[in-house]
Amino acid sequence: MPSLIMQPAASPDSSTATVEQELASTSLPTVDELLDESAAPEESMPPPRYRLPQAAVPPNIMLQSAVIRLVEQKEQIDQIARNGLLAGLLPPEWSASPGNELRAFVASVVPFASDNVRGETIAARVPLKFLLGHSQRWGKPDVAEPNSLSAFLASDERANSGVSDHAEVMLLSPLGLAWAHSGRSRVGFLRAMGLESMAARVTALPYPAPEQLALPSQQ
Repeated sequence: MPSLIMQPAASPDSSTATVEQELASTSLPTVDELLDESAAPEESMPPPRYRLPQAAVPPNIMLQSAVIRLVEQKEQIDQIARNGLLAGLLPPEWSASPGNELRAFVASVVPFASDNVRGETIAARVPLKFLLGHSQRWGKPDVAEPNSLSAFLASDERANSGVSDHAEVMLLSPLGLAWAHSGRSRVGFLRAMGLESMAARVTALPYPAPEQLALPSQQ
């Protein structure tokens, strides 16, 4: 049965003694600790908000997986080449025209891609997992303030023509494969910074349908 007897209330003297004991056991931070900004816990920055739409890619999961693997392999090649471990091993056409190495790579993996016939050009955000870049010149370790630079290069404003450091991207719409036409070196850097997309002027390019492609047979 619940007790109907009320417990005696604590006396004021006992409550005061308890508070004094708690204060005596509490250690206050020193002046140096209060002035030390590095000791403050880091607050996670909220993800940036972008206004531009995402560039459309085919919803084919197998095709997307193939494109992602190709982009990852190109990034690995760039990292190895930056360390000087591929000297003399890359196809000569990849470096025959300095500044055109990425386009030569694209021509070797999708030989029917051509930018002679271009579709609509729009300002959009391109998913980095589908975007080929050229990261042999510099990367995240070479940047003094990577957070500021990544915020600048990833912003929607980089899709405006005429602004500083704007980016242009070619998109093979039927394949969902894109490569940077200008702003090639930033692709790997933004990917290393954990970003998922970058803004660019995106131009759609055609590609032959599968039924139009065939392997030649020798008689």
